Amino acid sequence: MKVLIVDDSEEMRTLLVDYLPAEADEVHQCADGVEACSAFKAILPDWVLMDHQMPRMNGIAAIRKIVAE
Repeated sequence: MKVLIVDDSEEMRTLLVDYLPAEADEVHQCADGVEACSAFKAILPDWVLMDHQMPRMNGIAAIRKIVAE
């Protein structure tokens, strides 16, 4: 299972990685929605854990862009 974690807080990303089950073969991280849109296309994750409020592009806008593409 591939997981993409998107959060502007490095501490929160680290916490989420620590709590992911062993079934997560690949875990990728991004700091904002702009990075998430690019990473999603490259990685094609099974799951995305995305923060709502982030700089440059918030989580809602990033999800809308990913779905539209």
